[in-house]
Amino acid sequence: MIVLKLLGLGRGHSGVRPLVIEALEALLEHDAMPVIPSQGSVGASGDLAPLAHLISALMGKGKIDVRGEVLASEAALKKLGMQPFSSDRRKV
Repeated sequence: MIVLKLLGLGRGHSGVRPLVIEALEALLEHDAMPVIPSQGSVGASGDLAPLAHLISALMGKGKIDVRGEVLASEAALKKLGMQPFSSDRRKV
């Protein structure tokens, strides 16, 4: 899922900050995969719910599997030397 997201975002037409692409690449490099439920809620459309879990992990919400060890996202990001993204647009 991360590789496919990077392929789409990497084309440069999404308006996403390079920081997001770099963070997704860092997850791949560290074999750190956000935990995404296999089934969403009733009425969840296609890829929106899984993508929300993917990006919320970068915000320190949810869980991340780091080389087989499932950690709270904030702890996993800290272990990887990463900072959680802020929902405040003025902060990174």
